[in-house]
Amino acid sequence: MAGSVENFGDYHLVILAFPIWYGCAPNVVNTFCKEYDWTGKKVAAVATSGGSGIGKTADKLKQYVEGAVSVDAKLVHSDMEVKNFAESL
Repeated sequence: MAGSVENFGDYHLVILAFPIWYGCAPNVVNTFCKEYDWTGKKVAAVATSGGSGIGKTADKLKQYVEGAVSVDAKLVHSDMEVKNFAESL
């Protein structure tokens, strides 16, 4: 993983997108999350999967986004589902 998000503090909503790995986010997502201050942010995870469900993705992600006001996760299968989920936030 290279680079960083400029002005991360300016964001109030952060949408993380990734494939599900054994019912949770891949380790690279957790590593990314550890690098930032999540205080007061709303976090939404959008995940894809070839066969498994969303599992406890939101609960497992919470420890890496400490301070976030909310953490939500949704399994999606199309770009329209991503759009609908984002608009619901």
